[in-house]
Amino acid sequence: MHFTLKLEVTDDTGHTTLTDLITLHRGDLTAETLGLQLSESHQLLQALQNQMLATQLQSFLVSQKQCLTCGKTLHSKGQHHKNIRTLFGDFKVSSPRLKRCPCSSQAQKTSSPLSTLLPEKMTPELWFMESKWAALAAYGVATQCLKDAFPVGKALSKVTLRRHTLKLARRCESRPLPDQRLLGGRSERSLQTMPLPNGPLMVGLDGGYVRKPGKQGFFEVIAGKSHLQFTRDPEAVLPPVRCFAFVQGMGASAQQRLLGVFKEQGFQSNQTMLFLSDGGDSLRQIQRDFCAVSEHILDWFHLTMRLTVLGQCSRGLPALKPTETAFTPEEVGAQLTRIKHYLWHGNTVVALETLDELVEPLNWVDKLPAPWQRILNLLKDLQTYVTRNRGYIVNYGERYRNKEEISSAFVESTVNWVISKRFCKKQQMGWTVSGAHLLLQVRTQVLNDELEQTFQGWYPGFHKPAA
Repeated sequence: MHFTLKLEVTDDTGHTTLTDLITLHRGDLTAETLGLQLSESHQLLQALQNQMLATQLQSFLVSQKQCLTCGKTLHSKGQHHKNIRTLFGDFKVSSPRLKRCPCSSQAQKTSSPLSTLLPEKMTPELWFMESKWAALAAYGVATQCLKDAFPVGKALSKVTLRRHTLKLARRCESRPLPDQRLLGGRSERSLQTMPLPNGPLMVGLDGGYVRKPGKQGFFEVIAGKSHLQFTRDPEAVLPPVRCFAFVQGMGASAQQRLLGVFKEQGFQSNQTMLFLSDGGDSLRQIQRDFCAVSEHILDWFHLTMRLTVLGQCSRGLPALKPTETAFTPEEVGAQLTRIKHYLWHGNTVVALETLDELVEPLNWVDKLPAPWQRILNLLKDLQTYVTRNRGYIVNYGERYRNKEEISSAFVESTVNWVISKRFCKKQQMGWTVSGAHLLLQVRTQVLNDELEQTFQGWYPGFHKPAA
């Protein structure tokens, strides 16, 4: 049994040609020979792509041999072969170089129509798929998956995949960002004349660490998520939640990067912003003076996590001599419960006073047992943490009853999805600062489902492959 697939091409003049694409042979039917095989589909797609490229390029090059201004025929300067990389294979085509018409005002004396059409030497669809898969999986895994699913060229390797992905990221990074002066450069009168903004923009920030090559240590990556809480138009659709990640010091400032993200969610200079973070210095510096109307809240999760560790340590404390301290392990646990209650209601003054009542007596005890020394160190750490962030500790109980955000738990999942699953956990790969930063820009676009929009800005007729 033989199956012959033919391609029928009809040009603009109505002339039709019929070409054989591939012939498939089948003998006795078995489970292995039932239907079309994957390798045969690769051959079919390559043959079809080859015929389509030859026909389309021939028609295109014929149209380019005439001057678009005066209509004169352009003379050939020679030709060379050019490799075109597509999702269905690599193909070598003839690329002529034409002399420019005397009526042209351009300085160059010759032009290459094919190089102008495909400056990247590959189709946008292949570039899109390479970048998308490289953002979701390791370069080697993504390369192998692309080769299994599509008849891509044999030259595709993880090095090529990485180079193309980072090239895409650099092109995205070259796009202009909003002027940072929009944040604080407006007067009070101009803010009052602006239209009434939508509801507060909730922004959660957190940091993660990525391993450097060899034993050079780690560097910090800032990740976060932002979403608009409500719109004033009841019929309007809320803009989608957006995640972002970057390495500080790479290119634009952190404020400019965040402003570019928030602008796409309808941010205005007079809009209220609510920042949730764990109180780290690098995160606090990003939030400080970001906009005229902003509120900064210390994440309750990170605050109560310290109290939980203290509570667990207090359960195994040995009893001290009455002459050493008046506190028993049970009383330490009760005091910690009181401190948590005060912090939950935003009463940092009484919480710090209660901490002092625990710390001071233990400071005067000579040769504290190891468990008590650990408790003392943790209490001092909590004391420092609360003191440094007392301006960002709010009445969490009231916010919780009003169903308002008190925790950046929604950002923890973002850090895990954006950073850990691709860069850290169960991977011993080292990353350069620039390489990680650039890949993060592509990865966040893929997770936000924005990569197609980016390609459509460069190639208006582009549409992502159907799922």
